[in-house]
Amino acid sequence: MISKQVFPAQRSFFAKQSPKQAQNTLRLPVFLALSLFLNLHSALFSQAVLTDTVVGTQIRTVLLHPLESPRATPAILLNSANTLLLSFDDLAGQSPNYNYRVIHCNKNWQPSKLVSSEYLDGYDNAPLRESSESANTIVSYTHYQLEIPNNDFHFTKSGNYIVEVFTHSGKEKLVLRNRFFVYEQLVNLQTRIQRPIDSRYRDTGQDIEVELNYSDYPIDDPAAELTLEVQQNGPIVGATHILTPLFVRTGAVEYRNKPENSFLAGNEYRWFNTQNIRYKTTTTERIAYQNGIMNFWLSPSRPRYGEKYSYDDDLNGQFMISLESSDASATRADYVGVYFNLYAPQPYTDGQVFVVGALSNWQLDPNFRMTYNFETQTYQLNVQLKQGYYNYQYLLAQPDKATTDPARIDGTYFETENDYNIYLYHNSWRDGYDRLIAFKQVNSLNKVKF
Repeated sequence: MISKQVFPAQRSFFAKQSPKQAQNTLRLPVFLALSLFLNLHSALFSQAVLTDTVVGTQIRTVLLHPLESPRATPAILLNSANTLLLSFDDLAGQSPNYNYRVIHCNKNWQPSKLVSSEYLDGYDNAPLRESSESANTIVSYTHYQLEIPNNDFHFTKSGNYIVEVFTHSGKEKLVLRNRFFVYEQLVNLQTRIQRPIDSRYRDTGQDIEVELNYSDYPIDDPAAELTLEVQQNGPIVGATHILTPLFVRTGAVEYRNKPENSFLAGNEYRWFNTQNIRYKTTTTERIAYQNGIMNFWLSPSRPRYGEKYSYDDDLNGQFMISLESSDASATRADYVGVYFNLYAPQPYTDGQVFVVGALSNWQLDPNFRMTYNFETQTYQLNVQLKQGYYNYQYLLAQPDKATTDPARIDGTYFETENDYNIYLYHNSWRDGYDRLIAFKQVNSLNKVKF
């Protein structure tokens, strides 16, 4: 409660005012305090960073990608006919009523200051209507799908976006959250990926250079208004760099020859295939029915650090849900147990070992943390995954410090094939939000993969 006590120094001031004026003056501190509280609350809320999130264990296999490109980055061109497809499975068997909403974010993935009517034309909260039950599977589930945008809404602004799915019956409860991008192509980005000149990283890294040409687009102060973000493969810790300009000249900006332009190249991803429960691939040791489901024991793995580089045509950490003999994998693919096994004579003392990739939502997920077995001298992990073709890597990490060491287990080689996503944000007084004015994906071997 805010006191209306009047101190002696104020009495002479109030004595000169009419009763109505004095009453209004007394209300002023209350108004200022309330305004301060609301501004503080708004500031605190806007600082929340929204990450890819799955709440609970019943929601599985969350995918968000362009409709016709299941392995591509979830990014669509503003005002185009392109759409994204969000899909997930609910293993709870209760088929609850789900709603979804779309939130505009700034470049740091915090909710922007825009209200929904400023970035959407249509409804900002609508039911998730498309679902189907699994068929002929041991593990039953309900499969949900949502196209973005759809008849409920379309986008009017570019930028970073979040889609949230939540239960609609009773108290609202978030079940998943995923990031995606709506971009414009207003400037030209020229890129080059090369072996580092610095001898310290020449055998282990890759340098990316970007040149921006904006002669037909108004930018008053490129160094202050632009943010160039480069992401290698998926958004795992340490894989995203913010580049700063080396040269700024009229109509062009060059980003090169700085430490943030260098990435550890890593190694080609490991893989396994669970598309067929009757036949083993070269990475599977055995397949058996156990504990009520089918299980795949992967062939024992060894660290690749120090080995000679060997090329493998991988998916750069992605996965595809598929069956060998069905065109309806979304509802006919089953959930199977997958057993990982990594040999290590002694446990690592400076970090924990994780299985990482799109299968772990590119996160250091506790459900994908391996445990060390002293008897077999191996790190082990058992998880349930939907049938398909998967990429993954073993990563030594310290989650409490948000640090990873991608080289310690699998090594890092300048020859490794990698995808790089480039995002260019522009925030000017004209717009008042982080506009995504360019997006480009390039490959270190100049491969077109999507």
